Amino acid sequence: MKFNHILFPIDFSGRSLALNNQVERLAARFSSRVTLLHVFEMPTAWAAADAKFVNMDCLDTLRDYAKQQLAEYAIQVPEARIERLLGEGDVAGNILRYADERDVDLIVMGTHGYGALQGRILGSVTIKVLHSSKCPVWTDSLCHVRSADAAISTILCALELTDEAVPLL
Repeated sequence: MKFNHILFPIDFSGRSLALNNQVERLAARFSSRVTLLHVFEMPTAWAAADAKFVNMDCLDTLRDYAKQQLAEYAIQVPEARIERLLGEGDVAGNILRYADERDVDLIVMGTHGYGALQGRILGSVTIKVLHSSKCPVWTDSLCHVRSADAAISTILCALELTDEAVPLL
């Protein structure tokens, strides 16, 4: 399997930065295009509040800051092979929609490591993407963050028992 197009959803956290090295290695190995996707999510307190109390200037400032962070996000992939996109709204929905519409071959994303119970309660974005993605999803758990020079030694691949899973295996 060749990964021509890698989708790397980023949230500017240490978890995103920890996966840079994996994306860089995969992109170098397959000469992949890489799409950095940040989804701007309206703060929960504002979404629950009456719209007339939302300070739109503040919201615009936060959105502009996210655009700036996306433009400045450093990753060692030739800039000609990078696309930087800012989505808005539901994070998992944006990731899945983009992957379907743009022929993404691989989604690389981290987890926040909240644990199974908290993930079920909060609705983990990674769990939603893993469950609904039509393409492979590469994740790295919180307890297995590697240094930049550490080699990948183990890959766990969850498969359904279908004929479509054979090429992935």
